Amino acid sequence: MSRPERDLPPPLIGALMRMPVDAVRRRIFDDLHAAGFSDLGEAHMAVLRYPGPQGRRPSDLAAELGMSKQAVNYLLRSSLHSLVVVHQDRATANQQVD
Repeated sequence: MSRPERDLPPPLIGALMRMPVDAVRRRIFDDLHAAGFSDLGEAHMAVLRYPGPQGRRPSDLAAELGMSKQAVNYLLRSSLHSLVVVHQDRATANQQVD
C-alpha cells in the first residue's frame, strides 16, 4: 500500500527538474502518435535525440547510448528504417547511418 501524497516530503531539486522534462516528453509522444508515428516509443527517442544517428556506425551509437549493438540495430533496422526515419547506406563498408 502506498503512502498518501500528503505524507510525502516536498520533492528535491532533481525531481523538480525532471517533472518538466517528463511533461515535454509526454507531449512529444502525444504529438508524434497523433501525426501517425504510433510505432515510436521511449527506446527510439534515445537513438533520435540530438545530434541523431546521421553518419555514425550503429556500434558507436550503442556505446554512446549504453545499449547493446543488437538493440540499436533492431531499432534502426526494424522500426526506424521501416518508418523511413533513417536510411542505411548499404554501399559503405562501415555501415554508417545516413
